[in-house]
Amino acid sequence: MVISIAEYAKTPEIKEYIKQSDYIRNETLNRCYEMDGYEKLSTAGKRKIYDTVRETVINEMEARKNGI
Repeated sequence: MVISIAEYAKTPEIKEYIKQSDYIRNETLNRCYEMDGYEKLSTAGKRKIYDTVRETVINEMEARKNGI
């Protein structure tokens, strides 16, 4: 079992920020590795795709937050 460092945050705001960050990273990586061939790409290739997918995940979170 992995415990997030969010559990040791000093304030609820910091805890929430870390949890959001954890979610964004995990969801982004899950989506990236679901793509055929992602694991075989160069670091630069992976980074480009990761950044695009990460932006999508963040936009989806914002849309849910805003009820869109």
